[in-house]
Amino acid sequence: MTLPVQKNCNFIRATREAGLITVAGSAVGAAMNDSAGKQFYRLTYKGWDYVLGTSASSAEHGRVFVAMWFDESMASAYTEGIEPALLDSGFEPVCMNAVFHNDDINFTILAEIRRAQFIVADITGARGGVYFEAGFARALGREVFFCCRNDRFGTDRHFDTEHFQHTLWTTPADLRAKLRDKVLGLKGVGPYGRRASR
Repeated sequence: MTLPVQKNCNFIRATREAGLITVAGSAVGAAMNDSAGKQFYRLTYKGWDYVLGTSASSAEHGRVFVAMWFDESMASAYTEGIEPALLDSGFEPVCMNAVFHNDDINFTILAEIRRAQFIVADITGARGGVYFEAGFARALGREVFFCCRNDRFGTDRHFDTEHFQHTLWTTPADLRAKLRDKVLGLKGVGPYGRRASR
């Protein structure tokens, strides 16, 4: 759909004044075929933030994406560790094995990470997807709380993330207590509840 010339000019003027686009150049001569004399625009950093969404504009306060290995050996780490730690802290955990969707799982994961205020990434099992999801979240400016089962940290940690503090745990109850204390210490009580008693 092509906008009428006047509306098109108003739109371009408004987006330039808002700092969302800038002039990228103009076509000269026949090299650009029928584009001679037309101006071309490109998105500014502010424009890209507007299009893609920044951490502040797309994150839902209190929503936490959980990235982890979905192996049976890790089920209790989520149900008895991560999930109750976040709930105790007043945050809503979002774990992909509990999200109903009818889309490509990859797009749904990226959308859920964009919606999250921060993420918890348990690297136990050294799953590439967990590292990817943590990296994507960091690129969006989201904080990542790394965790790992203590007996696996020596083999499962990656040099790209080992300089971040990892919450090392031995049992799901240990994970629950340590993660809850860390989240409360760094984020305070979330919007969905009060600090639970120990």
